[in-house]
Amino acid sequence: MTEDAPSKLVEQVDRHIREAMKARDQATLAPLRMLKAALLNRRVEKGQSLEDREFVQVVASLVKQRRDAIAQFTAGGRQDLADTEAAEITVLAAYLPPPPRIRRRSTRPCRPPSPRRGQRPAGTWAR
Repeated sequence: MTEDAPSKLVEQVDRHIREAMKARDQATLAPLRMLKAALLNRRVEKGQSLEDREFVQVVASLVKQRRDAIAQFTAGGRQDLADTEAAEITVLAAYLPPPPRIRRRSTRPCRPPSPRRGQRPAGTWAR
């Protein structure tokens, strides 16, 4: 990939912006435009095109900003603005990778260890 070539994720954002504009979906268009502006700002800071990892970092920072805003709006009694921010999070979260799955510990009892060669099993006495 050359320095100025946009990544597939940036192209995907551009395509989704065009689709939202055609559908006149302002609820989707506004956060996508903010994402596009943040991506361009990061690209200018870096001086070259963004890698996928950096793209995800930008999206994650925007989601974090929205979560902080929701907390402040809720504390200030502005549930209408908190709902708007929550809707923007759902649009932005589509560009984040799925969270890692957490492995749960097994609740099955473990087998006792097998005796080593030459050892007697626990609970047996030498005769």
